[in-house]
Amino acid sequence: MSKRRRRPVRAKEPKPAKRTVYREDPGSTDSRRPIWSFRRGDWDGPWPPNSPEFGPEVVKALAKHEGMTWAKIKQATKGRRGTSKSHGIDVATGLTDAAKKRAREINLDTDEVCSLRIDGKKRIIGVRRGATLEILWYDRNHEAARQTRK
Repeated sequence: MSKRRRRPVRAKEPKPAKRTVYREDPGSTDSRRPIWSFRRGDWDGPWPPNSPEFGPEVVKALAKHEGMTWAKIKQATKGRRGTSKSHGIDVATGLTDAAKKRAREINLDTDEVCSLRIDGKKRIIGVRRGATLEILWYDRNHEAARQTRK
């Protein structure tokens, strides 16, 4: 009796390595939902986040923003001009003189702050670190940021 010879099993071609395709900047956090932090709050300044006016209306607006990504928040527009309701503000050119003075007093270590429109003239001003907005001020009369007209 002869033994059957076994043929060697031919190896298949290896599949190409998987590649990650990024649809946005991998360092960007615009696809994440916002997180609020009050640890940097300017409690002794002219626009403290614990003012009596910072109440249910503001908390409700922040809760509404939590359902959106940072990209959607920045894309949201208002009014005839279609300007953004929430955007970055250059500290050197976009803040009023009083706000720049206060930023120096509290040693604000950033070139840009983020402004979130709550309603009408009401704004939350903070420093965005990744997906977290470190809330500095509750600006109820639009006194910290310069108003631009187009």
